Amino acid sequence: FLTTTFCTFKRILIQYAPALMEAQSAFLEAQGIFDHSDFYQRRGWKKEHETKDGYAVYSKNSNKGRIFTISEIVEASAADILRDSWRNNNPLMASEVIANLSDHAAVIRVGNAMNRQMTVARIFRSVEMSSASDGYIVAFKTVNLPDQPTNTAGMPTLHLGAIRLRPDPVGGGRARTFVDVVIILDLTGVADRAYAQQTASSMLTMLSEQAG
Repeated sequence: FLTTTFCTFKRILIQYAPALMEAQSAFLEAQGIFDHSDFYQRRGWKKEHETKDGYAVYSKNSNKGRIFTISEIVEASAADILRDSWRNNNPLMASEVIANLSDHAAVIRVGNAMNRQMTVARIFRSVEMSSASDGYIVAFKTVNLPDQPTNTAGMPTLHLGAIRLRPDPVGGGRARTFVDVVIILDLTGVADRAYAQQTASSMLTMLSEQAG
């Protein structure tokens, strides 16, 4: 039994090694965005709108596509938010797990009511914070796999999605976490870019609310 399980796991790792590499690359890219001083100061960012709770959605252009971001405060621990978000797979669309590559990485398939589907590789890692407790970064990216056909006609390409969970060192005795969310969409080939950007802003808001 153990031999069979090991062989199966080895086959999965080999089959989805490119997806795992994409997820690892997405994590490093997300970490670079979050650690950049422009992210905190919002230099070069355009304010898109505010959520019902008063949090602002910002965006700006990059060489990878249009970046959208939002930051919120959630009354929960970073570990609890991570656990709930990871179990939800994709909080915006129906999804299924294709392969669990480790406790920290997986390949999932997501789709919506319009039968547009894509395959996403995701990963999370703990990161050192200035507070006493470590935080987390969750990163995900669209991947192309031979055995997973996609239908993304008219959809922006998800170059990168990321959530950073920062424990509040001054929580007043309560668990509180700063939640930063970023998505990068490649709008090449999308006819209605204004609509696509509006949809992206709404998706970002929903993602941050689901994380909370």
